Amino acid sequence: MNEQIKEINESINKMKRWQREIERSNKQEPNLLEIKLKDTDSVPEVWYRGERVDELPNGLVDVYMHWHTCEADKPTKLMAILEYVEGTDIDAKRIEVYIDEEGERGSFNLLKDEIDD
Repeated sequence: MNEQIKEINESINKMKRWQREIERSNKQEPNLLEIKLKDTDSVPEVWYRGERVDELPNGLVDVYMHWHTCEADKPTKLMAILEYVEGTDIDAKRIEVYIDEEGERGSFNLLKDEIDD
């Protein structure tokens, strides 16, 4: 009987270790940008910092990405622009995100064309 209890305790401890490992792996930083295109007629699936921006209540407006390998001793060139509408209510915002060698910059303007940084 004691041997069975010992085995059960070992199994429980092993499961707890697995759970901690899974929790650690789930805390990884999300990808900066993910774009998936199923076919030429589909709307791209776009994730920005782990959040999907092309599904309701958001609306994808524009996606542009250019990535180019430079010479071995020079960094790659990157330009990505996302434009999407956040929300469907009257206060929805049009968000623009610019990503390039200088980093990330973003702005949003209310659909009333007011700019707010």
